[in-house]
Amino acid sequence: MFRHFFLTTLIFLLSATALIFTILGLDPLGPDPWMALSVFSVSLFLTVSSFGTFLFFFGAEVFSPSFFHQFPEKTQFGIALRRGMLLAVFLLLVAGLQMIRLFGILEGILLLVFFVVVELIFLSSQVQKRV
Repeated sequence: MFRHFFLTTLIFLLSATALIFTILGLDPLGPDPWMALSVFSVSLFLTVSSFGTFLFFFGAEVFSPSFFHQFPEKTQFGIALRRGMLLAVFLLLVAGLQMIRLFGILEGILLLVFFVVVELIFLSSQVQKRV
């Protein structure tokens, strides 16, 4: 567990530092705006996915240990990593839709329902493998 903690914390600190340098150092209206946008997107994805992994892995230990302890520790971290990555993709899609002015409440709700259904599909396959 401590290995997962240190690895996730290290990746989060590195990606958050890259995100801060990207926000402060790159000009999105400069000569190459696509470069600034792509670097920002990658660093935002890494930051949100590592923070989401940290949050889901250790939050599940605190709030729902009965469900979470039915899987081995490697699978627990895999579930938390998948949820963190889904959260990062969701936030990047919301940011992208907002950037091109296509985001609304209905689109946000539909995206959220889509990612919840994807997570439920992944969890149902995990349960079927155990039975």
